[in-house]
Amino acid sequence: MVGLFISGVTLGGCAPSATVPSETVTSETVPSETVASEKVTSADTASAEATAPEKAPGESVERLTQGSTPQPVPLAVTVVENLEHPWGMAWLPNGTMLVSERAGRLRVIQDGVLAPAPVSGLPEVLNQGQGGLMDVSVHPQFAENRWVYFTYADGTRAANRTQVARARFDGSALSDWQVIFEVNRTKEGTQHFGSRMVWLADNTLLISIGDGGNPPVALEGELIRNQAQNLASHLGKLIRINDDGSTPTDNPFAGTANADPHIWSYGHRNIQGVAIDPVTDQVWATEHGARGGDELNRVVAGKNYGWPIVTHSREYAGGEIFMRCDRAPIWSIR
Repeated sequence: MVGLFISGVTLGGCAPSATVPSETVTSETVPSETVASEKVTSADTASAEATAPEKAPGESVERLTQGSTPQPVPLAVTVVENLEHPWGMAWLPNGTMLVSERAGRLRVIQDGVLAPAPVSGLPEVLNQGQGGLMDVSVHPQFAENRWVYFTYADGTRAANRTQVARARFDGSALSDWQVIFEVNRTKEGTQHFGSRMVWLADNTLLISIGDGGNPPVALEGELIRNQAQNLASHLGKLIRINDDGSTPTDNPFAGTANADPHIWSYGHRNIQGVAIDPVTDQVWATEHGARGGDELNRVVAGKNYGWPIVTHSREYAGGEIFMRCDRAPIWSIR
């Protein structure tokens, strides 16, 4: 079952400092002691696109106990059953829903009914750990070009990466499968693939790429999470591409020596929730932390979001990941 969860923003670890050195983190952040906003949290399965109603027919959503005031009771609404680990959802112009199952299947839901057979035409994916078939997204001009986009884990447990592909969908099957982007580092293990996609107003595509995993996973002689600060690596980044996989010429690092031109922002751990404000076109992202370090970020092109140098996360084995309270992020909303 897919659900939408709302929770307050809480951060642990070091207390935020008053300043942020420009050479480390130039992003804008929200101080936990002043912001009590709500955020949508994204689990490793999928995120829903609608909230539950206040009450179901004939069912109260308030629970009364003797001598107490009414207390809200969560109400779960089952939209459709018999899905296996749904990860991403997208809607066609006619209202049909496409749902990716992490095991490697694409399912169709029409008028609230799940089609019994998966869509044909998908390749084999690495369905292990956090990997598999992940996000699905429909081209803004789908009615004209029929393109549907996918992110997925490709390779083996010993050597894998996130890939992005597109295919044409005729309503029952996929054809003309094209791999249009792949992460430029292979990694071991089955963690932190990122993989959320969102379309910008200019019809370019943002894709989140995870940092590669937790310790002891290493790459190039150091912990793989340090790749988030490496501008030559796609790991720990938001990537921006054109709809055919080519590189937009106005990407922030397109002309920077020793930087990959696909990179849009960096210093991320594992973003799996991205949304665009339809009024301002502002990008917002939810990022998985470790042991209390989850983040809600207002993402700006070219900025560094700190991971793993600046974080409220803690090691799963215990202790701070980086004891630099003087470099803890400060958010401001204007």
